[in-house]
Amino acid sequence: MSIQERVPERAKAAVRPSRLLGMLTVALILAGWWFWLRPEALGGSTTLVTVSGNSMQPGMLTGDLAIVRKTGDYVPGDVIAFHIPKDGGEQGGVVIHRIVDGSADSGYRTRGDNNDWYDPWRPRPDDITGELWLHVPGAGRVVMTMADPLVAGATFAALTAFVIVAGGGRDDEDSTAAPKNEVPS
Repeated sequence: MSIQERVPERAKAAVRPSRLLGMLTVALILAGWWFWLRPEALGGSTTLVTVSGNSMQPGMLTGDLAIVRKTGDYVPGDVIAFHIPKDGGEQGGVVIHRIVDGSADSGYRTRGDNNDWYDPWRPRPDDITGELWLHVPGAGRVVMTMADPLVAGATFAALTAFVIVAGGGRDDEDSTAAPKNEVPS
């Protein structure tokens, strides 16, 4: 008699709610990501910015993650991420600094918290990626590492292998079928 044959029907049924709970948890995590963290590239209002440099110290350090969201209403004191204007009208890199003064019409005057000088640019609303919504110390390094195709591919392969191995113990046979050694009555 196999182990599977000795498991009472109640125990088999008890697995189903836990599996449902797992699927519900995954669905809630995905829904939360979709509503609060979905990047702008996928129609959301969120952008991930990895802090680089010392201009926002001591509050933000190199390698920190800044999650910014478009609000459309920026005032002095807000920390914003914006694209540096390049010659020829193209957008350059992204800077994350604090608004010191200015307006949407005249452009905002910005400066890093650790700088004694103002930035030479005056970003307007179209240049602004978003206002600081969430700051996660050190997480920018993780995001940048995961952006490496080799790391992302290896992570995907490992997760796929885990799902295959973890799902290997499922019983796909009809639990009401008679055991192979017995004749149904």
